[in-house]
Order: sequence, then C-alpha cells, then structure tokens
Amino acid sequence: MHDSPPRLELLRFAWRVVVQQATASLAQIDGWIAVEERRGAERRRGDEMRPPPPEWVVERGLQKTHPRACLRRQRPSVS
Repeated sequence: MHDSPPRLELLRFAWRVVVQQATASLAQIDGWIAVEERRGAERRRGDEMRPPPPEWVVERGLQKTHPRACLRRQRPSVS
C-alpha cells in the first residue's frame, strides 16, 4: 500500500491554507482602506479650516487696493 495522506485530508489542509492567506489579504486591504479614510478625513478637515480668500488685494508697486473680482476681470481669458 502507499503511505500518502488521504485525499480528504489534503483538501482540508488546502482549505486551511487558502483561508489563512485570504484572511491575511483582507487584513492588508482593511489597513489600506483605513489609511485612505484617514487621509480623506484629514483633507476634509483641512478644507474646512482653510480661511476664505481675502476680498481685497494690496498691490505694493501701485500702493493701491483692489477688489479681487476686479483682478479677475482684467485677466485675459485662456482659450
């Protein structure tokens, strides 16, 4: 006769290996998801804390102040 393990025992061993590898892979993916969620939360928090742009700009060379909307109108449009 032969000394090899029965086929059912081999299949159960293969099943345990696949489960172990899948569990490790899922844990790694869960870590990546957590990192991305944390980055997204930090990005949103940074956007919320950013002050609004100033309404007036001081041009040093001219010693004048201009409303920001005025500066936007003077720029040539890029087509």
